[in-house]
Amino acid sequence: DHLASYMCSVHNSVNQDQPFSVTHSFLVLYHPRIVFSPYKDLSIELGTSGSLLCDISANPDVTSISWTKNAQPIEFSSATRSDSGNYTCSTSNTINGQTKPVSETAKVNVIYAPIINIQPSFEVNESETLDIVCNVDANPSAWYTRWQKLDSNMQSIDNRLRIDNIKRSQKGNYSCISKNYIEPSGQAQRIEESIKYTYVYVKYKPGASFINPVSPVNVGDRLEVSCSVNDPGYPSPTYEWRKVETNQIMPATSSLLVINGVTLQDNGNYSCTPKNSMGNGGTSVVQVQVNESPSFVGVHTDKDTINSNRTGYFIQCRVRGRPQPTIRWFKDGQPLDITGKMYTLKETVQPVDTYSYLVTSQIYPQGSERPGATNLLISDVANYTCKEITANIEHTMALFIYFSPTVSPHEKVPAIDGGTAQ
Repeated sequence: DHLASYMCSVHNSVNQDQPFSVTHSFLVLYHPRIVFSPYKDLSIELGTSGSLLCDISANPDVTSISWTKNAQPIEFSSATRSDSGNYTCSTSNTINGQTKPVSETAKVNVIYAPIINIQPSFEVNESETLDIVCNVDANPSAWYTRWQKLDSNMQSIDNRLRIDNIKRSQKGNYSCISKNYIEPSGQAQRIEESIKYTYVYVKYKPGASFINPVSPVNVGDRLEVSCSVNDPGYPSPTYEWRKVETNQIMPATSSLLVINGVTLQDNGNYSCTPKNSMGNGGTSVVQVQVNESPSFVGVHTDKDTINSNRTGYFIQCRVRGRPQPTIRWFKDGQPLDITGKMYTLKETVQPVDTYSYLVTSQIYPQGSERPGATNLLISDVANYTCKEITANIEHTMALFIYFSPTVSPHEKVPAIDGGTAQ
């Protein structure tokens, strides 16, 4: 009845139509009464703003107001999960010298969609068990949490993803999907859905390897040998290169073997084996051929002069290279007949430095159609060219032969009587 007006009216037969009256307003002393607004139980979405007011009525006026968690009013400029809890508004006033404290408690609930916490990736060995849990924080609690593989209809029954005897084909992107209902104060209930992804790597050894055939290279060139694998496995493999003949491990660990400035000793077979922590893949082998460009070794002089009575004379040409050099002879620019009629060819091949060949070619002025078979002739005076036809290199020597003079007079010379005869 605080601040209510009461009227007292009195009359008799004399003033029956105009009674006397008096009005009095009551002042009622009472201790504080607390009402929370806008709601006693307040639900606020995570990250949004809101307020909780403590509405107090009292007579006489209260002398103090206090909160157990924050100042008055409580403002949530950006609500966090830690803001959930019970908030108590306390106040007091004094009546007739007696102070009475009063308090009321309101509940604040910070609600939010599911927050999913999973690692960005997982690794598991092939044939073993994958067992991962989708950890979800939600308020209210999630009523739906499932795993889903992105490229298939595979789905778990709850927040646990378990695959026994996992296969490499089951690697890939997996999503954890979680849902809850939220109902902010003053709003309609709605479904919130959260999704987070992780990648499952299945560890297994590499498959078979393959090396493309390698074209021959020359001494001093750069050699590149590439090794491919039909299935690299996981984790990504390194590559072990070996020279088969010596079982020497090469320094390369990538799929590309590079040797700068190859030598003849680099000839041979090379193997490639992909490997990772799960084991070795299939080994493949390729043959590398390092060639040596033909070059003259100890060539004959550019010019040679001999006597016609010289015996056993020969012109020599020596060429080294890999593969075996091929030599052709020319006389005054024309191919030399080495069929044994006028000239005879003798050629030997000797291996040098294991992989190279030294070809020694000798031309003897001997043949079945020569007088005495081995006699030197004036027609032997010529330029002799030794040519290696694969590299198109050549060397020419001029041969000069001393012959004794020969006299060939005319047997008869006509002359006129009295004239001059020569």
